[in-house]
Amino acid sequence: MKKNEQSFDSFIIVESENKEKEKNDSKKINLKSSKKIRNQILEKEEENFEEDEFIELSNEQNKKNKKENKIIDDFEVEENNDEKKIIKNDIQKDGFIYITAFSKEKPKNFESDISLLNSKKNISQKGKIIIDENFGVKINLNNKNSLYFNDAFYEFNLLDIKNFNNTQKYSYDETWVEINLKDSRNFILNLIKKDNLTNFLEILDNFSTPIQIPLYFRHALFEYNKYKKEIEDNPNISNQKTYKSGWDIYDFEFEFNRQNVDFKNDYEILDNSNFKICETYPSKIITPKISQDKIEKCANFRKKKRLPTLTYRYSNGYCIWRSSQTKGGFTGKDDTDAIFLTNITRNSKNLVVYDARPKLNAMANKLKGGGYENPNNYPKINMEVIFCDIPNIHSVRNSYEKLLSSISYIPENDYSVISNLPNTSWYETIILILKGGFQIYNSIKSEEKTVLIHCSDGWDRTSQLSALSQILLDKYYRTLKGFIVLIEKDWLSFGHQFRIRNGFCPKEKRDEFSPIFIQWLDCIYQIIEQNCFKFEFNVNLLNYIAERIYCGKYGTFLFNSDKERKENNAKQTTISIWSEILQKEKEFKNPIYDENNEQEIQINYKKIKLWKEYFLRYEKGKNDINYINKFINKEQKYINEINKKNKILEEMCRIITKEGFNYDILSQEAKGEIKKYLLNSSINLSFEIMKPTESVMNIIKKEKK
Repeated sequence: MKKNEQSFDSFIIVESENKEKEKNDSKKINLKSSKKIRNQILEKEEENFEEDEFIELSNEQNKKNKKENKIIDDFEVEENNDEKKIIKNDIQKDGFIYITAFSKEKPKNFESDISLLNSKKNISQKGKIIIDENFGVKINLNNKNSLYFNDAFYEFNLLDIKNFNNTQKYSYDETWVEINLKDSRNFILNLIKKDNLTNFLEILDNFSTPIQIPLYFRHALFEYNKYKKEIEDNPNISNQKTYKSGWDIYDFEFEFNRQNVDFKNDYEILDNSNFKICETYPSKIITPKISQDKIEKCANFRKKKRLPTLTYRYSNGYCIWRSSQTKGGFTGKDDTDAIFLTNITRNSKNLVVYDARPKLNAMANKLKGGGYENPNNYPKINMEVIFCDIPNIHSVRNSYEKLLSSISYIPENDYSVISNLPNTSWYETIILILKGGFQIYNSIKSEEKTVLIHCSDGWDRTSQLSALSQILLDKYYRTLKGFIVLIEKDWLSFGHQFRIRNGFCPKEKRDEFSPIFIQWLDCIYQIIEQNCFKFEFNVNLLNYIAERIYCGKYGTFLFNSDKERKENNAKQTTISIWSEILQKEKEFKNPIYDENNEQEIQINYKKIKLWKEYFLRYEKGKNDINYINKFINKEQKYINEINKKNKILEEMCRIITKEGFNYDILSQEAKGEIKKYLLNSSINLSFEIMKPTESVMNIIKKEKK
């Protein structure tokens, strides 16, 4: 169908072979005046209070639209002078209409003198605001010495903008523009040259809150072309194909073979490459061996057809499954679902269902045809339902905004202890997620039970609990590569709504924005801080990811599902954030990682603390040499502590063996037992009075024999 394809820095223009014919059948529409189409797109009713999937119109509505507006598979809009106002809408099928046209390829360079208002201090400062064609925004103030922020605070991307508005509430005779970013930074500024205001607002409107999905690709595609060229033109880069490898790091078959999933006897891989089984699931899903008609019936009993699917098998054979809520309403009964869940429990017939929601919310969903499993409807298995009480996306968004707006960036404030923070509910939720993850860990490892996790749709809180519990169960996911694989598997492929949760959607739909993924990263931060020896990567990795989620540069965070990534050729047109991370691998390695440490991960909820490296990253002085030295000293302190323990270990071996037994020839089991003793003992005791436990003595004697 494509006759001519012309590539630009930030988008692609496609001309149809049947352009002349389409002109006769289609009506020219001006996008700006086409409020009817926009309203039809935005009038989609939510099925429940916490979801928003695709821009969807029913088949009947599509037919009606075609008749009224004479819209066929492609439509055109008038050109204004040399500027193309709209290019193409070439996908309309299966009841979905994807508007892929956009009005401008990239913003024009813009510069204006401004006054920036500090509303808390009720003072303003003079400076400039600069917008470049690569979506970058920079505010240069004439004097920053009196402020508490570093230079990075005043730099952002147009796609970082959550909302903006112009107001006169700060001055009756001047118009001020309030800009609120997704990370809760906000700027109140006045353009000194009034003639610049209209142009400025137009740039914000066109490039921060467009109505079509692919408008966000302009920046991502521009970055991809630039990054690819840099890679290919630089012979000094060790891996010329790194820009592609980020998309390929997760290999479905390799990962589940690593987990020893038995595809011969217990499980089978279903082909979902056409996404007919479930639109928001990956192209391959794992189910028990069961007939196709039962799989379809089970899918129909689950919201969004997100049937129970295997995501992790532990070494003892017990598995974590994930799904969405049931659709049974008050009865909550379906014989096929009962057969399906019986099959996933294997021989034990023990199943723990972790419903991430508060029980009251789950009961309320029954009024809308949703609900949760009733153990009485599953007579052949021993089912237990546990509610984790994790709040929904709206509560998370509100607590996030309260936390960030209430934190003062003045360095002398001590926020290392959560009790010193204002009550925002953010860390109460962090604790609930951590507790849920540890409960799942115990159900799998200690109680040897099969686990099913879901919330309402199965892509927000479900991903949090599933991925967190796997971090606890499997040390592979605590390596750099394993962590990336885990995110690709349980967040991206299983359909976490990154596009909508990150605010890459029309401004009328911004109430679906919620930092669910950042909240999970904060949970991982808490675990790393208390278990630093058990992670191959450091906190820098978490910071790097969190700071780049909203910028629109990476295809990783631009889409809701594998289906959207496939339809929009994400792998061929955008950068995976993992490509950059793999190139900078050394920056994210933990120098004190002990890969032989077999101790279980533990958490003390009283030691939960503010993720200062992220939430206070704009604090003035954070990037100066004193802060860097402070960080290096902290790392060196850990290394010195390890060296000290190693010396004690060697001396301990010498004392308890008496015969000069060489520690280096001990087995890994023996070394692990001794290290476990040391880590649980006081290292301040003198060597001579150390009294090893009986288990340590026994294993040393065994080694000597």
